[in-house]
Amino acid sequence: YETVFTTSINQQKLKDSHIDHVLQQFSGNEQAIYGALRGLRGDCIVSRASANQANATPVTLSHYNSRGGYASLCQKKEKWLRDGSMLAVLLVTDEDHQCPHHHGCKITDFYFYLQSIRIPHATGRVYGLLNERQSQKFLNWQDGNGKSLFDYHESIASTDYSKILGEISQNIATALQNTFTLKHHYDGGNTGVMITDTDGNTQTLTQDQFSVAGNTLTINMTLPANTAKVSITYTY
Repeated sequence: YETVFTTSINQQKLKDSHIDHVLQQFSGNEQAIYGALRGLRGDCIVSRASANQANATPVTLSHYNSRGGYASLCQKKEKWLRDGSMLAVLLVTDEDHQCPHHHGCKITDFYFYLQSIRIPHATGRVYGLLNERQSQKFLNWQDGNGKSLFDYHESIASTDYSKILGEISQNIATALQNTFTLKHHYDGGNTGVMITDTDGNTQTLTQDQFSVAGNTLTINMTLPANTAKVSITYTY
């Protein structure tokens, strides 16, 4: 995947191969935000939007609430997001937002859907690798509270993505869940916390690595990325 990604954004390789053909076939139909929306919804793969959708009624937040969700272009959807999980969307495009049809293709449509499943800039974050000289519609967009679309963005023309990916990792690490609600109120007795990773390995936390107050468990450390389960024993 790393090789495919690197090749895809390598401008010299594009120029040496088929960039002239791409320029000749330019359509002005840049659907990055639409692809992101469909990915979050779990839509199945369908053909490009038909011409008659250009005159479709724009989808607004009121449409979303009244219809119980944006209508998909296909019947089958696959739920792939875990309940309560942290969500990060990485938008990779060398063009500005130029989607001509209305069927979920507005930046606002994407943002409203993200808002319906996560808290933007908190449990749902958006990052961008963009052509920052051209992507003004993406960069200038704001919601009703003056919030921008991106939590962090950089130029897609960068020669080194390690800094960008490092910044994204640091940004999202500040929002990872470290508090958990218990079924009962802790009575001040003995406690123990153990984490299990995706391979089934376990680690018992020391007393300074967690705290329990009332019915809340707080982890005072960054949980490993492969953590699959947090278990606690306590008296109540």
